[in-house]
Amino acid sequence: MNEWLDRRWRPLLAVALGLHVLALFGELPEPDAALYATIARRMAQSGDFVNLLAYNVDWLDKPHFPFWVTALSFKVFGVGLLGLRLPALAFTLLGARYTFRLGLKLYGPTVARLAVLVLLTSQHLVMSNADVRAEPFLVGLLAAAVFHALSAREEKWLGHLVAASAFTAAAVMTKGPFLLFPVACAVVVPALVRREPFLLGRWLLAVGLVAVFITPELWCLWQQFDAHPEKLVFERHGVSGVRWFFWDSQFGRFANTGPIRGQGDPTFFLHTVLWSFLPWSLALYAAGFTAVKRRAAGPGLVPWSVVVPTVLLFSASRFQLPHYLNIVFPFFALLVAAWVVEMAARSWVSVMQGVVLVGTVGFTAGLLVLFDVPHRALVASLLIAGGLACLLVFGDATLRSVVGRSMGAAVLANLGLLLAYNPAALRYQVGHEAARVADALPPMTTVMVDVSSQAFAFHSAATVMWWTVEDLRRESAKAPVRALGTAGLFEQLRAEGFVVREVQRFPYFHASRPTLRFLDARTRDEVLEPWVLGEVALGAHTDPD
Repeated sequence: MNEWLDRRWRPLLAVALGLHVLALFGELPEPDAALYATIARRMAQSGDFVNLLAYNVDWLDKPHFPFWVTALSFKVFGVGLLGLRLPALAFTLLGARYTFRLGLKLYGPTVARLAVLVLLTSQHLVMSNADVRAEPFLVGLLAAAVFHALSAREEKWLGHLVAASAFTAAAVMTKGPFLLFPVACAVVVPALVRREPFLLGRWLLAVGLVAVFITPELWCLWQQFDAHPEKLVFERHGVSGVRWFFWDSQFGRFANTGPIRGQGDPTFFLHTVLWSFLPWSLALYAAGFTAVKRRAAGPGLVPWSVVVPTVLLFSASRFQLPHYLNIVFPFFALLVAAWVVEMAARSWVSVMQGVVLVGTVGFTAGLLVLFDVPHRALVASLLIAGGLACLLVFGDATLRSVVGRSMGAAVLANLGLLLAYNPAALRYQVGHEAARVADALPPMTTVMVDVSSQAFAFHSAATVMWWTVEDLRRESAKAPVRALGTAGLFEQLRAEGFVVREVQRFPYFHASRPTLRFLDARTRDEVLEPWVLGEVALGAHTDPD
C-alpha cells in the first residue's frame, strides 16, 4: 500500500486539490456567504476592523476573525470572489496539512496520506469553498489546535501549548466558545481512558493563553455594543456583545432562549452525513460499527474523542445546519482512512464504494437532465461514461480500487455540479446580474426594497442600502432612487403616482433552497417570482421612457 501511494500520492492529491481550485470560480450562493462577503468588503474599504455592519446597521451574529482575514485578503487581492475564497481555501489546506500530521502521529504514513485524500474529496468540504462561511476556517483551526494540544503532552511541550492556544483562540473568535469543547475532548477523553497523567498545570496555562488571545474579540464587542447601550439590536436596547459572545450565540441556541432559535432534530446529523461526507459516508458508518463492535482504544481513540462528543453536542442543539459537521471532517477522514486501509482487501468494501460511485454519478446526471442545463444530454453522457470507466479500471478489491472508485465519484459529481448545475441554478439569484446592470448606469442612490439579495450588495460598485417601502416613498420624493424589488412593488408605486422607469426584469428563485418544482424545467416557471431593477421618483425628478 505504501509503495502504491509513493507512486500515486502526488497525482491523486493534485486531482483532489483541483476540485477546490475549481470551487474558487463561479457565483456566490446566497444568503449567508454573500452577506459575510458584504460585511468584510465594508471592513476592507472603510478600514474599520472593530465594527461589524450590514447595510450600515450594527450586526451581531458571528465573531470577527473570518471577517478580519477576508478583509485583509480584499486589501491584497481586491474585492471580488477570488479575494473572498482564497482565505477559505488556505484554511482548508491548513486542515489538510494537520490531518496529515495527525495521521502520521496516530497511524503512520499510509493512513496519513489517504486521510488527506478522503478529506479533500468530501462533498461538503468542496461545497464550502464555493459557499464560504465560517466552516472552512474552522476545518484548519480545529485540526491544528488538536494536533498541537496532543503534542503538548510531549517533552518539548511549551511551543505546542502556545500554538494550540493560539489556534483554539482563533477558532473561538470564528464561531464562539464551544470550540473549546472538541479540543478539550481530544485531550481529556484519551487521558481518562488510558489513565495517563492529566498535566493540569499545562492545561490551566493553555486556558489562560486562550483568554489572552481572544481579548481583541472581546474589546471589539465591548466597543461596538457594551459601550453603546443606546443602540437598537435584536429590537432591544442595552444588548451586550460580550454576553452574546459567551452565552446567547452558543448556549442560547442550545437552550433555545436566544434571539436566534430553531426546532432541532436529534437525528439531523445522522442523515445529513450521508450526503455531506460523500463519497465516504458509508465507509464512515462502517468504521463506526467496527469500532463499537471491537470496543478498542487504539489510535482511533483520539478522532472518536473529538467526533462523538461534538456530534452529540450538535444533535442536542435546537438550531442545526448541515455545514456544522464540516469542522470534524478531518477526524472523519482519519477514521475512514484507517478503516479502509484495514478492510480494503475485502470485496464487499469495493462493491460498497462501487455502489456509491454509481449512485452519485447517476444522481448528478439525472439532476442535470431534470434541470435542463445547457448541453444536458452531452454532459450527462460524459459523466456516466466517466463512471463506467472508473468501474472498469478500478474493478478489484485492492486499496487502489477503493480509492479510485471513491475519488472518481467525487470528481465526476463535482464537475457536474460546479461546471453545469451551479451556473445554471444560481443565475436565478438575480443579485449578481442586477448589480452588473446597475453598475453600467449613471451613479444613483441604490437600494433593495422588501427583497433581500446580499449578492446585489456585494457585487454593486455603489453602497447598497436596505429600505422599506415607506423609506422608498419618502426618499424618492426628494431625489430619484434606483431600486431592486418585486414587480408588484413597482406596479404599486406607479399606481400611487410615482414615476417608475423599469431598467430590467429578472426571474427570481432562492436557488440555494431548491424545490422539486424549481429543479424540474417543466414546472420552474410556476415558482419563479419577477424582480425588477428600476428607477423611482415623484413628479418631475425622472421622466419615464
